[in-house]
Amino acid sequence: MVAIASWAGCGSGTTSADLLPEASCFNGIDDNGDGLVDCGDPSCLPGAECVAAAEGFELGTRVEVVEACPAAFPDADLALGQGLQASATCGACGCSAPDAQCYAPMTTYGSNDCTGPSIHAASVTTAAICVGAEASTTGMRSIHFGSVRLYPGPCQPTNPIAATTWTERTRFCGTIHLGGGCATGQVCAPKATSRCALAGGSRACPAGYAKANQASWYAGVDDQRLCPCSCDAATGLSCAGFTMELLGSMCADPYATVTQDTCEVREFGSHMAARALGGPGGSCAPHGPGAMTGTALPSGEQTLCCLP
Repeated sequence: MVAIASWAGCGSGTTSADLLPEASCFNGIDDNGDGLVDCGDPSCLPGAECVAAAEGFELGTRVEVVEACPAAFPDADLALGQGLQASATCGACGCSAPDAQCYAPMTTYGSNDCTGPSIHAASVTTAAICVGAEASTTGMRSIHFGSVRLYPGPCQPTNPIAATTWTERTRFCGTIHLGGGCATGQVCAPKATSRCALAGGSRACPAGYAKANQASWYAGVDDQRLCPCSCDAATGLSCAGFTMELLGSMCADPYATVTQDTCEVREFGSHMAARALGGPGGSCAPHGPGAMTGTALPSGEQTLCCLP
């Protein structure tokens, strides 16, 4: 007798348990081949959900203005404000430090006594971090620093105006990663604690959405306020304490301090640098302010609509 074996349940088909999750839940494609797209696939539900579409708006979420945007909403990050507060009163006038500098000519030579043809000429000045000199073929063996000179320069008046503030602040975080697998009038979007949509200008909200705080939001301020003030000529300027420091390389390794009208002799090689120590100091007396002119107005109007 020949025994005949019976094989039951030996089909070669796959089940949903054998399939990988969707590679992307926001591309409108059935990535894992189970016939289900994006939000229609259970593997997408932990991080995605169907929400009302908002044609002409960018979909996203709303967070506190001091919070960072969630990782799932990387495509827009816009701080918004309502209720602009702008003082119409001028504060006290002030003046910046004088735009003055002390400087001295610096000339390098191949000789040992600061004579003969020069190799490099520059000025050591308090207006620069340091100044360097380079000799491509002849080594520098001496450097002459000339007499210190003063460039007086003016002060700049400060505009004593208080910064603008908002009574309400929020941050909109948007995403362009939207998929399918939802009912008509819906899109598949990353999950969020709040669901909002944003568009520039003043617009009606999409169906199902309501305007946040029932008013427009703004992305910036056009501040044209001015409080006229001026500065007298600077006083107290002096280069009496001005000296120069030789550096072994550009802006580093100080090794000697020199004064004006000196010839510093040593083997500097092909590179050297110097920087100024001390400065002109001084100050300016302010005058004003006059009456404030101009106004500050909100700019960059935005319509922010959110689902209830």
